[in-house]
Amino acid sequence: MQYTNSLASEDLKILQVAEPFPYIARRSFVFSLAITVVVNLMTPLEPAEESRGLVFRYEEYPTCGKFAIATLVLQLIVYTIVWQSLCWHTGKAVAAPGVR
Repeated sequence: MQYTNSLASEDLKILQVAEPFPYIARRSFVFSLAITVVVNLMTPLEPAEESRGLVFRYEEYPTCGKFAIATLVLQLIVYTIVWQSLCWHTGKAVAAPGVR
């Protein structure tokens, strides 16, 4: 079934599309994004006292340099173990997804 716009005449073939969903989805996304931005800009900020404890903006937290390095090392260890177990199980090297 071909979708035809009732406002489009036979001369304007550009307004007649076979599948309208991508156009409707894109238009809906842009409209909802615009409404979200407008409402966000028109809404006044809450005082810091009311927002403390609810958002990270007003929290004081220490720098996390050591924690970030420890997390990275732990991730590399886990990834190495997982990839090694996959290679050992299949008997051949396993490429990353999307790599040929």
